[in-house]
Amino acid sequence: AADGLLLNGSNYYDAWSSAARERFYSFSKAAHFAIGVESLWLDATEPENFPNRDQRCAGPSGSGNADFNSYSLQTTRAIADGLRRDFGDSQGRRVFSLTRSAFA
Repeated sequence: AADGLLLNGSNYYDAWSSAARERFYSFSKAAHFAIGVESLWLDATEPENFPNRDQRCAGPSGSGNADFNSYSLQTTRAIADGLRRDFGDSQGRRVFSLTRSAFA
């Protein structure tokens, strides 16, 4: 269950919630890092057709439009923080991420 970790009932996780970022990282850890993958290309980390555009949302500013640009930053943060914590002597020593985002 999503347990309130999704934005306004959408399929997008709440990237500003530390609990949601931890859940997102845990999926990546189990699928990739736990089997030796050292870095990820976090392609298209911004949600397409963002459900909170022109709406109030649960992000830090309360505005879907204002929070839109920082979504990718928070997603990248989830991976970097988890790697530093769980793999400090290997992947987390110097986190390397490729992230493609479509917003300026």
